Parts: sequence; C-alpha cells; structure tokens
Amino acid sequence: MPKSCKECGAPSNENAKFCVNCGARFEESIQEPRPIDPVKPHTPPPAPSYTYQPPPQKKSNTGLIALIIIIVVVIVVVGIIAAVLFMGGGSVSESQMYGTWDVSYPLLGSSYSSMDMEWSFYENNSLKMVVDYDLGYGSPYSYTSWTTWSINNGKLYFTEMDLSDITSGMSFDGGFTIEFSGSTTINLKYNYSGVESTVYKLEKK
Repeated sequence: MPKSCKECGAPSNENAKFCVNCGARFEESIQEPRPIDPVKPHTPPPAPSYTYQPPPQKKSNTGLIALIIIIVVVIVVVGIIAAVLFMGGGSVSESQMYGTWDVSYPLLGSSYSSMDMEWSFYENNSLKMVVDYDLGYGSPYSYTSWTTWSINNGKLYFTEMDLSDITSGMSFDGGFTIEFSGSTTINLKYNYSGVESTVYKLEKK
C-alpha cells in the first residue's frame, strides 16, 4: 500500500525508507510483538480405573474321581461274586437250580444219544423227570417220575429216584458236585474211585 511523505506529501512506495521527492526519511513503524500465549501445563489423562478380580478357580474333580472309583469297585465285586456262583467256586443256592433243563449223559456213552431227558426243579424241592428214548428195537420208551432234591455243601442230592434203567444200577448216594459253566449250563459230577467225572450235563431251557 503506497504511503505519503509527511514533509512534502509526495506519495512513495510502501517499502521506501526515503521520500523520492524531498529525501525526507520515513519513520519505520515499530510493530509491537505479539503476545505469546502462556504455556499450559500438561495434564496427563486420568488413569483407567481397574478393579482386581481374582483368577477363576478350577473346579475340583475329587467328587467325580471318587464316583468313578466306587463304580469300578462295584463292578469288580459283582464280577467276583458272579464268577464264584456260576463257575462252581463257591456255595450254590437252590434258586440257581429252579427251572427246566435239558439233560444229556456224557458218562453213559453214545448208546444213549437218542435219549431225551428233561428235568424241572421246583421251589418246593420237587423234581419232575421226563425221559423219552428209542434204543432202535421195540417200542420207544417214555416215562415221567417225581422225586425230591436238596443242596448240601455244594452238592445236589436226590431222594426216591430210580435211575437204574439208564445208569446200569449205579448209585449216587454221595451226591453230585455242581459245576456251573456260565449261567445256563451245569455239569453234575460224581466221584468214582477217586476220579470225579461228569455224569449229567444240564442246559437251561
């Protein structure tokens, strides 16, 4: 912006230090320094709030482990009891004999392979014995007889039972040793001269 000389009034360039007309010196305008904004102290941001939380506790497996141990023990005990009862290793109860059984005769040989026998043990200690066989000559033979039975010291005893027709007069007064093979098969053994042999084999029907 042009400026005028205070002495002669002649216009001069804005940046001129002397008047081009009369040579008068222009007064330099002194600019007041800009006030410096005061430095504001730095205020750090507030620290985030933090609430202590304890780490989650692991659930104890003690109860589950104890339950598994109890189940395993029960299974083992039941297995031992079943083995004792059904494999002939312990006392035999009369209830194990209840029911109807097909009977075969390993001791009597193949001559009696055509013979069918069925025994039914009842809770009142009665025994129904049904025999059907055909020896290949004459008429087929069939009969039904009844007797009583009991168990004493792991042996099966019959009373009032005539087996002479199919055992060639052998006596079984000493009782049969009961041997379970699984839960559906029984071997009835008898001791002849110190040798115990299977006389009857019973299969549960």
